[in-house]
Amino acid sequence: MQFVPNEEVTINHQALQIIAESRTNSSAFNRKGFYQEKQNRLIFKNMALKDVLNIISHNYKVQLQFDPETIENKYYSGTYENAPSVYLKILTDLQQLHNIVITVQDEK
Repeated sequence: MQFVPNEEVTINHQALQIIAESRTNSSAFNRKGFYQEKQNRLIFKNMALKDVLNIISHNYKVQLQFDPETIENKYYSGTYENAPSVYLKILTDLQQLHNIVITVQDEK
């Protein structure tokens, strides 16, 4: 994970999970994307798909396989109730919305 000035990540060190992330996104238009875990909800707002997939991989300790070219310049906004397997719903939504294939290989 690489950051540029004015981007930040908040980590719960006990759970070893990303609980908030703020990105400027590397596009001609600053989308001000962010991720936040708040009141048992997961909130994605204008997040680059590569960042969404990185958060899922890290927080749910799964390895994801996908073609990097299929997620370039694609963004996502969505809100979910947090649950142990919510990442499967998020991945299903991402695949349907963006017409991409993401495979969960195994746990890290």
